Amino acid sequence: MGFAVVFPLFWCFVIWVVSRVGGWSSLASSFAASGEPQGTRYAWRSIRIPPAANYNGCLNVILSASGIYMVPSKIFSFGHEPLLFPWDCVEHVSEQRFLGRRLLVALSAKGKNITLVLPGEAEEVLRGYSRKQLSKR
Repeated sequence: MGFAVVFPLFWCFVIWVVSRVGGWSSLASSFAASGEPQGTRYAWRSIRIPPAANYNGCLNVILSASGIYMVPSKIFSFGHEPLLFPWDCVEHVSEQRFLGRRLLVALSAKGKNITLVLPGEAEEVLRGYSRKQLSKR
């Protein structure tokens, strides 16, 4: 019975610490989303926030006219406000092929160089919103 109470509390604490140490909470101070925008959704995406935060396969991302919206999946969302990066934060979009095609979206926000990983089929949507050129790697 104690496990049913202690484990969820411990999990919430760990996820909250990750948001603070990993830099998500500092990004939220400038890029907190006021609501979920309409757009094209991509589930189970990944992002890297240097120097040490990797959200591998746990983000829900929406590409919309107002920018790139992201929030961790429910089980990982405690202490993580949804973020909305305007399109002018996009520095570079590159293509990578390894076990399929994926796009690496380089964002610059609050002095951090963030990398968002999207599936290759997001290319048309990205091109529609972002003015940055897609380069092949």
